[in-house]
Amino acid sequence: MIGFVDELAVYVLVYLLATVGCGVGVGRALQIEDPETRTGLLGLLLGSGGWALFQTAFLVAPTYRVAYLSYIASLVVGLSSIYAWLYFASAFTGRTLHRSRIWRRVAVGSYLAIIVLKLTNPLHGSYFTITWVAEPFVHYEITHGVSHWVITGLSYVAAGIGFFMLFEAFTEADYDTLPLAGLSVLTAAPVGLDVLGYTTDVFIEMNYEPIGVAVFAVGALFVFRDRFFVVQASDTTQKPLLYFDANDRLRDYNSHAEAVYPDVDVRCGERLSTAFPAITAALDTETATIRRDEGDEPGYYLVTETFVSQTGPSDGRVIHLTDVTSAERRRRELDRHNQQLESISAGLRHELLNQLNILQGWIRQTERAVVDGDTESAEEALETVDDAGDRAVDIIEDFVSLTQYGTTVDETSQVSLESVVAEARTATDADVSLLATVDKTVAANRSRLVHMVTSAVEFAAANGAGSLAVGVTDGQITFTDDGEPIGDETNPGDYFDLDAAVPNSRAGLALPKVRVLAQLHGWTVRLDEGYEAGIKIVVAGSGVGGSPVVSTPAESAAGQPTADPQSARSADATADRSSSDQATSDAAPGRESQSVSVVPDRLWQRARGQSSDD
Repeated sequence: MIGFVDELAVYVLVYLLATVGCGVGVGRALQIEDPETRTGLLGLLLGSGGWALFQTAFLVAPTYRVAYLSYIASLVVGLSSIYAWLYFASAFTGRTLHRSRIWRRVAVGSYLAIIVLKLTNPLHGSYFTITWVAEPFVHYEITHGVSHWVITGLSYVAAGIGFFMLFEAFTEADYDTLPLAGLSVLTAAPVGLDVLGYTTDVFIEMNYEPIGVAVFAVGALFVFRDRFFVVQASDTTQKPLLYFDANDRLRDYNSHAEAVYPDVDVRCGERLSTAFPAITAALDTETATIRRDEGDEPGYYLVTETFVSQTGPSDGRVIHLTDVTSAERRRRELDRHNQQLESISAGLRHELLNQLNILQGWIRQTERAVVDGDTESAEEALETVDDAGDRAVDIIEDFVSLTQYGTTVDETSQVSLESVVAEARTATDADVSLLATVDKTVAANRSRLVHMVTSAVEFAAANGAGSLAVGVTDGQITFTDDGEPIGDETNPGDYFDLDAAVPNSRAGLALPKVRVLAQLHGWTVRLDEGYEAGIKIVVAGSGVGGSPVVSTPAESAAGQPTADPQSARSADATADRSSSDQATSDAAPGRESQSVSVVPDRLWQRARGQSSDD
């Protein structure tokens, strides 16, 4: 027995407190914005509050009739709280069971059937009996029958399903939900009092569940209010979440947010605008996307917000960061591709109109020469027309290749720069000595990288260069020629424009192709404006790696023996001015000290011959 002076007063006080707790919870539940969660929780609190109130009336009932009616009323009202509990758990955790017409019909049908069983208890007496007892204090005592325990067992199973929904939500929320789990355990704890009341004399045999619901109401709606509704606002997907209180200060976050913002712990207590200015700015835009530099490539996150639903926005909000990196990259790729097609269209129009003007001019020149009987001039004009036609075909082929290479590189492999240079040498007939000053590897699409090198060779030839060196400086691929430097009044960016024809019409699409092929790898291209001995193209972001290899393209392509690279440089100095200039630039400060010169076959033979003579 409970060791209190007036045990009846203790029971009455506890049930009255449960009634008040549920009633106070109703006031707070009415402020919940989500209608389904509000409906479920109101049903739970009203049902449990009524249950506790009628239990109180039963305890103090002056007559058998009042006691019987009070207890029947408590059973009818209390049973509704089980269904309200399931409705609330389904709505709170984002499920749709409470919306199912089938389950609603099952709920209504089972509820009415159980109510009929309880109301007809005077006929069958299998649900409960009431007797007047004097121990442990004077009161009407309930003795539950078989029907009661069967219905109670089914009710406990149904309530357990609701608890499972909540515990699953607590687990997947990726928050510190231990207090909420403890609160849920306390809510179910009165079930143990039911068992003790039936099996021992420690407690009288009654329904103690309303006490647990009252504890749940006070804990969820007052003590752990913010944490409880943050769990609902944070769906079960594995995404970064940041919780801000009513003053817009960071109060909590999950482990996924910590992965995106490793220093998020030191930002706790700071306002959103101070701690996360990018998120603040994103919320004011239509796209609401932020960029985070993560590893080799940036990540993109869609920013959304959910207000914690007690009394509206002033109660705080949860910031959701949804990883949209793949979608954003596809969007940016589409934008880049569209811009490229627009540039190609404009460039093609410019180049073809230029060639048509040339053709028209020389055709008229041919006509005049024929009329004047100047056969030699007519032949020269026709040759020029033929060259212009060939040039138009080349232009079309260049544009076709640009459109064929219009998509970003998805698959790459480690490619040797030396072997790429060797392959590019055989793919072009430009009268330019192609040099590889170092052999390193780069993650690239081999065919596109070869095309990039051949395009750089074409530009070097148009720029009046005698040599082009492919090297590596500070992890960046460089193409250095000894042709005309950047003009004083020339914008370096014009070299890469499809419709600029800089430095001359012969350059055509050479550098624009270099830029496009680099961009397809995610690299950037620029001209070194400080280089004055020719044109130096710098390709950044390629992540060049690997170790230098002292060998020659000729060896890779034809299996020729290795010679002293210093002898090759010496031969270059005497046999080819442009090769000498390139070797000098390679030895200049800023170059890699261990770089070696790899020369074309014709210079290689000269180098070997001079080395033998020496």
